[in-house]
Amino acid sequence: MAAAQHDDDCLPVGERSAWAGVAPRPLPPTPQQVVFIERDPLLGGDLMDYFWAAVAEGELSERVLALTGEIITDLNSSNYTVWEWRWRCVQALGGMAVHAAAEQALTRSVATANPKNYQLWNYRRRLSLALGPPQAEEEMAFSAACLQHDAKNYHAWAHRQAVLLALPGAPAGAPAVGEGGAAAGTGAAGAGSAGEGGGGGAAAAERARSLWVAELAYTDRLLRQDVRNNSAWSQRLFVLHNAPVAAVGPPSEAYDREVDFTARTLRLAPHNESGWEALRALMGAHPGAPRRALAADPRPLGLCREVLAGTPGCAPALSLLGDVLLEAAALLRDAARLLGSDGGPTAAATGRALDAKAAQVAAAAAQRLAREALERQLAADPMKRPFLGAELAAVDAALAAGT
Repeated sequence: MAAAQHDDDCLPVGERSAWAGVAPRPLPPTPQQVVFIERDPLLGGDLMDYFWAAVAEGELSERVLALTGEIITDLNSSNYTVWEWRWRCVQALGGMAVHAAAEQALTRSVATANPKNYQLWNYRRRLSLALGPPQAEEEMAFSAACLQHDAKNYHAWAHRQAVLLALPGAPAGAPAVGEGGAAAGTGAAGAGSAGEGGGGGAAAAERARSLWVAELAYTDRLLRQDVRNNSAWSQRLFVLHNAPVAAVGPPSEAYDREVDFTARTLRLAPHNESGWEALRALMGAHPGAPRRALAADPRPLGLCREVLAGTPGCAPALSLLGDVLLEAAALLRDAARLLGSDGGPTAAATGRALDAKAAQVAAAAAQRLAREALERQLAADPMKRPFLGAELAAVDAALAAGT
């Protein structure tokens, strides 16, 4: 019987006993069709004709489920409609309780052939949310396996973020993320965000905490392998922004640790632009950070000077140094305005006016130093001449206007 079924599956769909009596249909016409989708019966055209026949009848059956699998694996794994209809079949035929293993196997197979398939990752996200929090560890392993082959696979990183945000114990106000990045609160994908056997209370919070901690450690490992992995740098910022305090500690402490971590890596690889951009993003990112934190925090300036002392032509360090100095100039201009805003014929007012003048002079000096840093950056990185030329012109205009 099994052999006969296998032989039947090797036939064109129209010759299979399971589809006897079904009239194939072409792709439904659409108004203002941009391009015509060519159909070739020798390349699976009949698969799609019988698929459209099933869709037209609203059929959600085992034979349609099998047909969608054949289309995905043998014909086109990027057809949104086929993946969507497959999900509806799964839901109608018992859901995850019946089909979880088969659906996970299908997504693993597609990921092996095409790990950057949008439709694959949308579907895998639906599966993970429907299975709930206990599925999180497997999803992390699944995406990590894809990242072993391409450590910058955007889809795999986005999947990890979606799974982390969908856990119990996620930060207040963070929605579970469903298909395509939308909040998962309705429908099949959203209904599973609470999950089967998800647990609650302390156990759920500990599960969430351990996963966030593990994610930070995972990015640490990847950066030890390749310090220029900008995806791993971005993921660290994502963890800091979204992890519960139980996982990373109070925001100010967590960000301070991350600044120190970033500075250590930059001392080892000073030309790593990803690390400098991460440092720039960290400044002022946590609640309670000072205004114009890039200049208010002494560490960026100190690191720039330290790196440039040993590597004078380090373009990323010169870029950050210029920004730090321009921020310092802005701080000094702000101070000058405040000091000069309360005039009057008193000794105190005279003192404030003198202080305001000194702040203006210091601001101009900082702008001139920033200009020098930009000129050095231009010499080190001439490919950025158009951008840096505009930056230099802006600094010159500010100096001329005294602003």
